Amino acid sequence: MKSLCGQTVLVLGAGASGLAAARLAQTVGARVILLDSGSGEALQREAEVLRSEGIDVRLGWLDPFWNAAGDLAVISPGITADGVLGRLASSLSCPVQSELAFGAGYCPWPMLAVTGTNGKTTTVEMLTHALAAGGFCVAAGGNIGMPLSALALSRPALDWLVVEVSSFQLERPAGFAPRAAALLNITPDHLNRHGNMDAYVALKMSLLELLQPGQPAVLNYDLLTDERVKRALNGRACVTFSADAAAGADFYAHAGQLWRRGLNEPLLALSEVSWQGRHNVENALATLALADSAGIDCRRLVPGLRSFRTGAHRMSVVAEKGGVRFVDDSKATNVDALIQALDVFGGTPPAIALIAGGVDKGCSLDEARPQLRRYVKKVFLIGACKGRLAASWGTDVPCEQCADLPEAVHKAARCASPQGTVLLSPACASQDMFTDYAHRGRVFADAAATWSAI
Repeated sequence: MKSLCGQTVLVLGAGASGLAAARLAQTVGARVILLDSGSGEALQREAEVLRSEGIDVRLGWLDPFWNAAGDLAVISPGITADGVLGRLASSLSCPVQSELAFGAGYCPWPMLAVTGTNGKTTTVEMLTHALAAGGFCVAAGGNIGMPLSALALSRPALDWLVVEVSSFQLERPAGFAPRAAALLNITPDHLNRHGNMDAYVALKMSLLELLQPGQPAVLNYDLLTDERVKRALNGRACVTFSADAAAGADFYAHAGQLWRRGLNEPLLALSEVSWQGRHNVENALATLALADSAGIDCRRLVPGLRSFRTGAHRMSVVAEKGGVRFVDDSKATNVDALIQALDVFGGTPPAIALIAGGVDKGCSLDEARPQLRRYVKKVFLIGACKGRLAASWGTDVPCEQCADLPEAVHKAARCASPQGTVLLSPACASQDMFTDYAHRGRVFADAAATWSAI
């Protein structure tokens, strides 16, 4: 490992990424100072453990300037540019790295990186599972699983590391050098943090710009029509994928099968898999394309695609009563993910009782209105933006505001048509009422189970 002996490393943020970065920096010889603006009980307990390990932890930090010496700063993805620690980072004269880039510098394995607005986690899980089924030693990290700094400390024996990369982690990406990288899609998300779509697109494209010269980018074929994407690619070769056979992509779906252009036979029949929906077809195609881009025979991944099961909180049926399905899609934290769920579960006549709402992340949610009119019988709204959603969607579909998620589940269950669906697909973040989307999904499943037992 590269030594930082004698250097002072400032770690900003004491979440999971910051804690891992602090321990890694200390392990390679640095004097580590960890700052966090919070001071809650859980942080205090963690701070005591770190101090016993010899790390200088300073909680309740509210000064946007750092006047002492420092050789390097490592910033956690949860730190916003306009927060105290974000402003401190901007004032520093030393280099500032994201935890992703810092940790990657100590990871000896070739990395396959995945970003996009939707589908990142599923694609990373799919790729990791398929590689393992194909005989490779593989782990997932980054925005899913362990931070790269923690993986660097644990040093497992790996052939490949699959990395989920969020837009937050791409704000200071210099030093992150994946062997291959894929951009799944770009739709509005996190604009409350990034400001506008141009900035958001630039962040997503920055992952592809980290590839070595001559290394092709893996890209959803539809993105090639976006002028911002074309400018950022700057002539770089691409391996493309699309669920539309007519698009001309390298990996595509046709007649219920997945194909690689140039091969004389299909790779996989969709009748052999449990996952469903156009979005998962594209996730599988991206998985194959990313392996191909990295020099892996994509046919080795096919058995793993057959056996793959989607993870919790993404279009998962958690209960059923009287022909009504209760579907947990809590991971749908933006409008594009909601649209995907409605397309999968919708039918004629409208039979979905939808539960939506939460923190809207500064994005317009109007794009879902055509699918709401087509597929949804009624919407039950929760969370911070339920009033705004009622005003926006109320002319297209009946809306009712609810005090909490259990109330919404019970009302939606009474509303749902026979053979219909109670769908939790919030199109919003969860932190107004829940710890995270997984907590929200568990509350939904508990309420569905209570209703089903009546």
